[in-house]
Amino acid sequence: MNVLVLAPHPDDEAIGCGGTICAHVARGDQVTAVFLTSGELGLKQLSREKAWQIREGEARKAARILGLASVEFLRGPDWGLSDVIPRLAGELRSILQREEPER
Repeated sequence: MNVLVLAPHPDDEAIGCGGTICAHVARGDQVTAVFLTSGELGLKQLSREKAWQIREGEARKAARILGLASVEFLRGPDWGLSDVIPRLAGELRSILQREEPER
């Protein structure tokens, strides 16, 4: 089974449904996480690019621990997704078509 987790920020996948992710991985399911933002405003003292590097690196480490097959970062603006809905919708459509998660 293919499972797709949509998370607003890095760490939301682990906090929100980490147990479910682990259960799917244990069953042999392929789990992919898609992060709508990279959570850059959680590190306001850093540039957006440096915050992306740190937060995305942390998410990749967590993905290895959880057993995720892959992660994707759409890099919508943290706390400003309404400004980029058309772009995110198009990217999500492509991901859904490629990953074909179970319904």
